[in-house]
Amino acid sequence: HPGILRRRAAGNRPAGIEGLLYADGIANVFRMNPNGILFSENASINVGGSFTATTADAIAFEDLGTFNARPRQSTDPQLLSVDPSAFSFQRVPAPIDVATNGLNPLQVLGNTTLLFLGGDIHVDYSALYAPGGGSVQLVSIGEPGEILFSSNPQLFDLSIPPDLEGADITLRDSTLDVRAFEQGEMFFFGDNISISNSVLLGGIGVDLGFEGAIAGDLVFSATDSLTIDAGSVIGNNIYTGAIGNSGDITFTAADTIHIEDVARITSTSLNTGNAGNVVLRARDSITVDRALVQTDTGPDEVGRSEAIQTPWVSLPSAPSSSSQANHGDTTETSTNPEASWVEAQAWVVNAQGQVVLTDSTPADLGIPLRCRP
Repeated sequence: HPGILRRRAAGNRPAGIEGLLYADGIANVFRMNPNGILFSENASINVGGSFTATTADAIAFEDLGTFNARPRQSTDPQLLSVDPSAFSFQRVPAPIDVATNGLNPLQVLGNTTLLFLGGDIHVDYSALYAPGGGSVQLVSIGEPGEILFSSNPQLFDLSIPPDLEGADITLRDSTLDVRAFEQGEMFFFGDNISISNSVLLGGIGVDLGFEGAIAGDLVFSATDSLTIDAGSVIGNNIYTGAIGNSGDITFTAADTIHIEDVARITSTSLNTGNAGNVVLRARDSITVDRALVQTDTGPDEVGRSEAIQTPWVSLPSAPSSSSQANHGDTTETSTNPEASWVEAQAWVVNAQGQVVLTDSTPADLGIPLRCRP
């Protein structure tokens, strides 16, 4: 089938990818091995469609059967001409490791998806790109279950059961880039998500876009905690010379969110158009420690504005604003007006526990007022 290409890995060992994965035309490529997948130093991707690396046990095709990693359990013959409908995990999924040493980016072109779907996902000193308005998705599953996805042959929209437990996602010393003319999305789902010394960029790239263009959203969802530290930058911006509107950045954690150690979260516009929202939701607490959370536009543009929903938050670099949340304690842990440096025209914080903004200033961070990644 010219639109779908699947590769079954036999044996009981993890699949090591050490060279080029290539497919002509617009084929979607699925690399499946329930024992684990490793992208090593010389790994690269050159495909015309979407690329999926998964440690699922099987791919389902609605009522037509399954493509199973174990050939004797498959009903394969008629499945190569239809679109898949779900990934099936019959046991705790094995990990996916990406360690390309930054030599070759793993990327997809056009309105397509680069998807990693398995157990623990580790991305170390690597680059993941979707520069044509597509998406990069890291979905980490910690228990057996089934993940549904749309029949869109190029851009996958996953449906994750609300009670499904995630596994861990670790991103270190890496770059993810989905900047494009429009769209461009990131989606992370896991139990504990840790982003350290990494750069994640979305939005409309330099001199790109058009009137009415809208960048995609960057979404991070953790069933436990979410940590962004060690100078990491997450930006969903309208860059110099670009035209259009920025998307949102959304962080959701069932427990805690920590943004610390000179990390920067920005949704800004350097040209015409609207900046997006920065949204933080956590059941327990949100801590911003020596970090920057910023959403604004340039002096001649219009920014969106949202209510701030939180037990207590101080915005010393923006017009004074605070709002009482429906849940949680009202706790102000910093009274120094220069202490917590959060600049916002459009950001939302929602925590059932407490929000902690510890003492830091722009000078402490070495960040100018209008810093952009």
